[in-house]
Amino acid sequence: MAVEKSYEVNPLAELFPAMPAAELQELADSIETDGLQEPSQLDAEGRILDGRSRYEACKLAMRLKAFKARRWTGPASPEHYARFVLQRNILRRNLTASQRAQLTVKLTESAKVGQPKRKPRDPKIGTGASARAEVPDTGCPITASEQAKLAGTSPGAIKQARRVQAKGPATEQAVIDGTKTVREVLAEPVAEPEPLIDPFGNTVPDRSICSWNAAARELQEAATQLHTIRRRAVGNCEKNAVGWGHVVAHSKQLDAHLRNAVAVFRFGKPYCVCCWCGGDGCKVCIRLGWLPKEVYQRAPKEQKWKNG
Repeated sequence: MAVEKSYEVNPLAELFPAMPAAELQELADSIETDGLQEPSQLDAEGRILDGRSRYEACKLAMRLKAFKARRWTGPASPEHYARFVLQRNILRRNLTASQRAQLTVKLTESAKVGQPKRKPRDPKIGTGASARAEVPDTGCPITASEQAKLAGTSPGAIKQARRVQAKGPATEQAVIDGTKTVREVLAEPVAEPEPLIDPFGNTVPDRSICSWNAAARELQEAATQLHTIRRRAVGNCEKNAVGWGHVVAHSKQLDAHLRNAVAVFRFGKPYCVCCWCGGDGCKVCIRLGWLPKEVYQRAPKEQKWKNG
């Protein structure tokens, strides 16, 4: 279709760096002389999914009537859009291995993909294996191995890109822009954490922070193991169609226990240095040196910190 109108750009397409001004002007001159050779691609909502530089070049050449675009005809989901954008852009651009891996991770995270989706169940249908077979799987997740294949890198490079992503948006963008590589970012020394100050101006002992972080890691590992066990158990029952409901019921109980553990963990979150021992460790704070907020609020008034 050749229409003179304005188009929005799909957020996934905007994650790739824009074409430099000089190259965009060359493309505009080419369009003005020879017209647009390859149409752009729109998503199901009419936003530009691929070819935003061609659209900008048409505007620059004052030839919006020459802009052509195809409407999306396949399954409309973030996962399918992400695959299309990666396939059309990641390898044809002049990008380093670090940039390809980082862009792939950022794009798939922006599309909220990478985790298997649960199949929706119609309440009017039963819960047996035949009923589940009648419900289509709407999820099409991009796994880590597929991300590596799309980026033209190894699964290890994708894991390293995720570690870079955890360092913050600024660091991630530096790798995407090419000012840093993944290896350089991961080789940077880890900055010493600033001392934690409680609401009353007391410095929380380092051992308190370490014990809290250790407990957080243990809880996270337990949650990961629990979900892995549940997924494998339910998957085996789906294959064998024997005892599926029994396994699902028990897995839900495990999830409930995990939620209770998280609630207890949050209840014990460090709030202030122990007002009985000053952080040295005593029976009240269980030798940790800090108190949760609820415990501190129940302390006698004369025992609380003077400025609390």
